[in-house]
Amino acid sequence: MAKYVAVNLFAILFLLVNVIDAADDLESVVESCKKLHPAEKVKESMDHFMKNGQLPDESNHNHKCLMFCISKKFGTVDDKGTVNTAKAKEMFVKFHPDYSHPESIDGILEECKKDNGGTTDACDKTYEYKKCVMKEYLKSKSGR
Repeated sequence: MAKYVAVNLFAILFLLVNVIDAADDLESVVESCKKLHPAEKVKESMDHFMKNGQLPDESNHNHKCLMFCISKKFGTVDDKGTVNTAKAKEMFVKFHPDYSHPESIDGILEECKKDNGGTTDACDKTYEYKKCVMKEYLKSKSGR
């Protein structure tokens, strides 16, 4: 029993360290990207995105470009906003360790990759992709 508890404690600590590292990485990347794509109310907009699956003002191109910049720095998209599915999966798991349907991640990422909102703009493509993935994630969390 003690061995089982120790293994579980190690797994929990490992997850916490990865989540904390991810949060630190994200913060420094966001700050760097904010210099390239200045936008107001970034925290509020990103909080809204994380809760609702979309930006509060979808016409705000700087917020979309901020998301593109962050995604590009993490290697989930290239200069044109084309998704690197393997890297996107790695980052999704890193930032959403609570996701309860890991078997469906590949399908969601591939399906969302197809839905670019009919645009070639890298910022818009990235936003449409991230919006699709976030909406699927939120649906799974709510049990729908």
